[in-house]
Amino acid sequence: MMELQEKVLSLLKQIDAICRENGIEYYLTAGTLIGALRHRGFIPWDDDADIIMTRNNFEKFLECTRGKLPEGIVLNTQYDDPNLAATANHFVDTRTASLYRYDITNPERSGVMIDMIIMDPVPDDEEAKRDYVESLTKYTELTTIPYQYSLRIGKSTEYDKLLKMKDKVGMRRALDDLTKKAFHYTEEESRYYVQRFAGSPHFWPKELLGKPKYVPFEDTMLPVPEHAEEYTCIGYADDWMNVPSNGPTKSTHEYTVGSLTVPGKYISEDFESRVDRGEINKLFTKRKKIQVSLTDRKFNVALNSYKFAAERIKLLYKKKAKKTDYAALLEAKDYEALREYFEEYVNVQCTNMYIGSSSLEGWINWYRKCHPYLIDIGDDA
Repeated sequence: MMELQEKVLSLLKQIDAICRENGIEYYLTAGTLIGALRHRGFIPWDDDADIIMTRNNFEKFLECTRGKLPEGIVLNTQYDDPNLAATANHFVDTRTASLYRYDITNPERSGVMIDMIIMDPVPDDEEAKRDYVESLTKYTELTTIPYQYSLRIGKSTEYDKLLKMKDKVGMRRALDDLTKKAFHYTEEESRYYVQRFAGSPHFWPKELLGKPKYVPFEDTMLPVPEHAEEYTCIGYADDWMNVPSNGPTKSTHEYTVGSLTVPGKYISEDFESRVDRGEINKLFTKRKKIQVSLTDRKFNVALNSYKFAAERIKLLYKKKAKKTDYAALLEAKDYEALREYFEEYVNVQCTNMYIGSSSLEGWINWYRKCHPYLIDIGDDA
């Protein structure tokens, strides 16, 4: 393991000990889950860890840890501080530093951390799912100024109205109002869990999580969903067990500053002494107002560009079909010629812009994962 991964593992062990002692269920998720299943530990280039737990379990974890965590360890959550940017909760070693871009506008106690993502229950109802994603998007748009989340739903989140509501009633009340619209379904009325993370609000059938099962992870045992393989296929491509042949070899996280020896508060305090955070926030807010107002246009331009590329493939294969009798190739079992004939189509159809991929790779991939696009070159083909 890298030294950073050793730090992360020590935090995972602390969380696991708290959960075992208090009967709290949780699971590894995202790249940490893939690492457990594929590498029996961290993905070699990974630099963080992600876990999920249901809303009921997280609220129990919150109660068990308030005022009881060891020195240097904190739990950052919007339950306690509505001004935090991320909808994920962070279990942090404050003796280190891991500062992200969103910390510029909404600072939190930083350090090497575990993302603790809440799984909210949602009914098996398309309108309920859509309402959840829209409310979560507004919730995150309001708290995380540097990023634009309206693209997730393909329309404006009316950011101006959200800001006016926050200025009128305060951030806590504004978030509480959005919470009533999103995070209110009960376990009894719900068949799905959806992760409270606007970067990737995927829906999982509850039975895929099931009872946590402990698997080897580095030098310990950590819990994964009962049906971990099927669960992972929802968030990632079906070939997630294959190690990428040409990388990646490093994390894609947007650190601005990271240190295993300098506490994050020293860096934050130095930053505060050099800049006017209020002016920075005004600039970010002004930019976001413009971005969000253009969401419809930007969203449609992106989708139409992919439709244009699809039309090119359709025309190409319309011409190719006049020159090649692929039915005869099939009858002759000339599979090599068939593979060559369909290669360009397959290479385009199977890209993220048409069938999606892990939602963490960008909004268009998340949208396509939910709304895959078929480049139709005919049923015979």
